[in-house]
Amino acid sequence: MISEFAASEVASAFSRLIRTGMIAADEAEARLAIFDDWRSAGTEAVQIEASDFQLATAYVRRFDLMLRAPDALHAAICSRQNLTLVTLDRRLAKAGRELGIDVSVPAA
Repeated sequence: MISEFAASEVASAFSRLIRTGMIAADEAEARLAIFDDWRSAGTEAVQIEASDFQLATAYVRRFDLMLRAPDALHAAICSRQNLTLVTLDRRLAKAGRELGIDVSVPAA
């Protein structure tokens, strides 16, 4: 499962790579096409609910977790849906575990 918000963050990451000159726009477009194909063939959309924002706010207010709002929202969605949070972000993975969320960190 993947939220539209997560898909927006993927596109944003590619945009940043283009802005910083790390990849060309045509390469980003090709990679986003692969991502879009994967999403449509292998994932189900998860809807974001108002309660997800409320829980994300509670997570951000836990200063010991050091979460940014977008990461807290991903964690909140996974918590509500009882999903595994898949991330390469060490801070988010640690916070997710502390919040009792199943976390998977793929091999880089």
